[in-house]
Amino acid sequence: MLRMRIFLVAAVAAVAVPLGGARAQQSKSQSADELVQRAQVLQSDPAAYAVAASLYEYSAGFRSAGDARGAEALIMAGRLYGYAGERPKALAAMKAGAERALADGDVPTAADAFADAAYLAAAQHDVQAVELARKVVELADAWMPEERSALLHRLGPTVVTALRNSPRELMVLALR
Repeated sequence: MLRMRIFLVAAVAAVAVPLGGARAQQSKSQSADELVQRAQVLQSDPAAYAVAASLYEYSAGFRSAGDARGAEALIMAGRLYGYAGERPKALAAMKAGAERALADGDVPTAADAFADAAYLAAAQHDVQAVELARKVVELADAWMPEERSALLHRLGPTVVTALRNSPRELMVLALR
């Protein structure tokens, strides 16, 4: 495990060189691509899931706003942290990926990631589960009504029950 951490520090140091202008943006994108490639190699080893997740997470920081690969990297980091058993990190990365996808205008990806985040929060008995689920319902109602029942199914029975027990009457009516 120490070797993996040393690898992570070396990877971060290798790509964290300050650059300027258009060359800097190209270099940042290239650095992000290199981090993703390293993460993809590591994710074949369950013992390295957390390190791979951190590389994905770090690569997202190199992506400019509007670059869908940034949201994808955060969502993959959330999944890998979850597989590694690091649930708080999984939830944080998944939420960040959902918010970034939404900011980029990718509503289906955002709704899916918010559903995953709600599921992760519910598994941790985190009160954020209800608010995250509300975002899923709001996105589905506004942008993808045909996907609503599939998204609610993905939330899982625990989250749907929490939504039904929520004090917001409109939400209760929407779920019936």
